Amino acid sequence: MANKSRTAVQTAINTNLADNSTGNISAADTRGTQTDLNDSSFNIISDDADVIVDGDAKVLMIPAERTKLSFIEVSLPVNLDTQQALVASAEQTANKGAANGYASLGSDSKIPSAQIPDIAISEYLGTAADQTAMLLLSGEKGDWCVRTDTGTNFIITGNDPSVIGGWTELSYPTAPVTSVNGDTGVVVLDAQDIAEAGNRIWLLSSSQTISGNKTFSSPVTMSNTLTLESSLLGDQSARVYRPVGTAISASANLEALDPNTFYDVDATGGAVVITVTDTANLLFAVGTEFEFSPIDLTNDVSFIGIGSQTIDSKDGNLKLDGVFSGSVLKKTAANTWRLIGTLKA
Repeated sequence: MANKSRTAVQTAINTNLADNSTGNISAADTRGTQTDLNDSSFNIISDDADVIVDGDAKVLMIPAERTKLSFIEVSLPVNLDTQQALVASAEQTANKGAANGYASLGSDSKIPSAQIPDIAISEYLGTAADQTAMLLLSGEKGDWCVRTDTGTNFIITGNDPSVIGGWTELSYPTAPVTSVNGDTGVVVLDAQDIAEAGNRIWLLSSSQTISGNKTFSSPVTMSNTLTLESSLLGDQSARVYRPVGTAISASANLEALDPNTFYDVDATGGAVVITVTDTANLLFAVGTEFEFSPIDLTNDVSFIGIGSQTIDSKDGNLKLDGVFSGSVLKKTAANTWRLIGTLKA
């Protein structure tokens, strides 16, 4: 199809419609004009529409039928060339999710991760021992690592992560506790790490001086000798006493009794035998004592050693003698015990 200027089209119209201001135009005149336009290949019967270009004025050719055409002149507010350019530049469905196209939405109304640039996804790059190791890491803006020498996190904020200027150390609020007893990190304390004060004192394995009165709610066992100053020997509060245990009225093994304890022994119901076993030898240290005092001797109260245990006594006597008398059984060496007090054969 050949385009014609408005002047050329007007000339063809004037030729067939000479008096176009006052005279009547017949159907034959109109057909003649259309014929001239068709013969000049301006209109092609197979075209669906065509445009005559002359500024903003347009003639839009619309086929009424395949065998005859009619046309109307339409004034459009926007140049059709502009409209055609806009249509040509509009994104097509084929470009959705494609390179140089536009992003699509998944079934969750979100952009699929495959269409999101790496900079929008922050990745953990692992740990770095120091700055030198951190600058060897490869990553994008937003990627981050943990510095083990500082205990803080660093994030890539620049274009070049191989220089320190490409990284930013994240800031943290000041912690309420920055150290414990002057130590940082994982802190484990024992008594020696905490200074003594007027209201507390720690018992050490080495020599130590303790002041002030001390009250113990349970028996105190000492593996070494307790030495008192001579000025304190008359002070009853400075002495160590044996607690009184539950009265014994039946035979028992020594390991069933509390060491360093005073016991009443009641033989009203029958003979009472205290047996010293190898188990007792293992449980009790050398120097351990048991004190016995009979409150009834209707029947005998005696002691016997079994296994590897030996009990030494005056004349080999191993029975208590005399109500309210006292006898002490003391471990003097491994497997060796001594019974001291009022005894009989």
